[in-house]
Amino acid sequence: MDSANIESNYNLANIQAEKGEHAQAEKRYQKILEINPGESQTHLALTIMYLKDHARHAEALEHFRRLARLVPLKAEVIQKKYILPLEMELSGRAVIKLVP
Repeated sequence: MDSANIESNYNLANIQAEKGEHAQAEKRYQKILEINPGESQTHLALTIMYLKDHARHAEALEHFRRLARLVPLKAEVIQKKYILPLEMELSGRAVIKLVP
């Protein structure tokens, strides 16, 4: 995959995720991030997918952290609305339901 194909692969990954083909979508998203680690939309897409699976909330948290670094103007909102509640949940201090 070259940079010209990132958008089409991103769109295909989104379709796969919507169809419930999460393993295939995740592979495409990860491949995009190998080529362009700063692709914020891909981090967000992975985060949303991981939030749907409680066992993967730690991975969602990591992508939220990356997203906050990539989009500094939204970093405070991401920190307060998503990162802090996820950290509390993962530490056992709170059980919450996050909706991106």
